[in-house]
Amino acid sequence: MLTHPAPRPQPTETTSVVEVAGVTVRLGGQPVLHDVSLRQPTGSLLALMGANGSGKTTLVRALLGLVPVEHGSVSLFGTPLRRFRSWSWIGYVPQRSSLTLRNATVGEVVMSGRLGHRRPFSLRSRRDREQVGAALERVGLAGRERDEMTHLSGGQQQRALIARALAAEPRLLVMDEPLAGVDAASQHAVADVLRDLVAEGLSAMVVLHELGPLAPLLDRAVVLTEGRVSHDGAVSAVDCTPEHEIHETSPLRGLTFLEHPVDPDHHHDDRVPRGGAS
Repeated sequence: MLTHPAPRPQPTETTSVVEVAGVTVRLGGQPVLHDVSLRQPTGSLLALMGANGSGKTTLVRALLGLVPVEHGSVSLFGTPLRRFRSWSWIGYVPQRSSLTLRNATVGEVVMSGRLGHRRPFSLRSRRDREQVGAALERVGLAGRERDEMTHLSGGQQQRALIARALAAEPRLLVMDEPLAGVDAASQHAVADVLRDLVAEGLSAMVVLHELGPLAPLLDRAVVLTEGRVSHDGAVSAVDCTPEHEIHETSPLRGLTFLEHPVDPDHHHDDRVPRGGAS
């Protein structure tokens, strides 16, 4: 079985895996995030939502140290970002559409999640193989190691990317649109995996356009509008239709948008920086 941090009690306000305080980010000289603050308690499942260009992906990239923060601060597991080095604690699941998966097998993709636990040029250890096998079993892809990624359905590819993140034995999963472009059965499979992981003490931040089967699992939703936090609270205040129309209900009036689930400011770097991997 996968090894995770010991199960914790319900999320509390005194412990947090992510803390963002007054963060401002500029890209190409243009402001993308304005004075953004949020805290994610340990053991919680948080949805990060917003329209195209609202800054969701930029915020995720700022959390991972992939874009510079002009003002404000970011802390991970209580450590300021500039001093944080435990990148294997974070499992990053990028959008499937951002990756080139040709000529890669399922086993190769998932094994890449173990890079943060291995020395350069070292051979795969028994634990590496055990964790890869356990991660694949967890997402319902046991025995598919030798299959090429391009031979999988979109939903299966998404689950393989989740398995890669789980193979790193993370404490926090950061997932960018895990439900986008996958069928209903795979959406429910993703929800089942997240339900079990969070019950075991894992924390997860999920970028979403529609809540889908994740809605009953979410502890909180943070909505970005033009780079600012417009809502941080109950998931019930955010309404998403199956057609990817997202609008906030009262008291969050005035925000309605139709969109395709890809941010124009998307530029994925499929890695966790400074020696970690997911």
